[in-house]
Amino acid sequence: MSMIEMLHETNDPNPSKLELMAQDEEAFSEIVSLIAASRRRALQAVNSTLIDLYWQVGETISGKIEAAEWGEGVVPQLAAYIARTQPGIGGFTRANLFRMRQFYATYKDDSIVAALLRQLPWTHHLIILGQSKRPEERELVPKLKDFLIELGRDFCFVGSEYPLQVGGRDFAIDLLFFIVD
Repeated sequence: MSMIEMLHETNDPNPSKLELMAQDEEAFSEIVSLIAASRRRALQAVNSTLIDLYWQVGETISGKIEAAEWGEGVVPQLAAYIARTQPGIGGFTRANLFRMRQFYATYKDDSIVAALLRQLPWTHHLIILGQSKRPEERELVPKLKDFLIELGRDFCFVGSEYPLQVGGRDFAIDLLFFIVD
């Protein structure tokens, strides 16, 4: 209920008090808007800091693995170490650490995109990473198609990322092919 509505409920006929209340409500609304804007900026700053952290974690993991200081098996050990030494912190599971590595590897060579990464929340990055094809996949599909064609007419390559709807939900089959008997 607004202040003006509350004033009407008290049946106070004093118009100057009514005007004062309306001015107060405008001023109060302005303060509430300032609070909301500051909150948005704070959340954006936190998001930017988290994206920086995930980038640095991905960069460190990638560097250690590429330099042969670590093998792939170290990442689950790192996740367990973080869980043990930082019990109140979530989000550093084995799967997420690999995602941070993938995040870094995907964008490290693109300085323009890397500069814009902080503007998106981590969930959006995960969606993008989940739907983008790795370079190996882009190279594999034409080779697989050529191979199946060489096998003869009993083999059929239908396509990659083949759209399929099941139970009202949309899916994309990575590679669809079949054998004619």
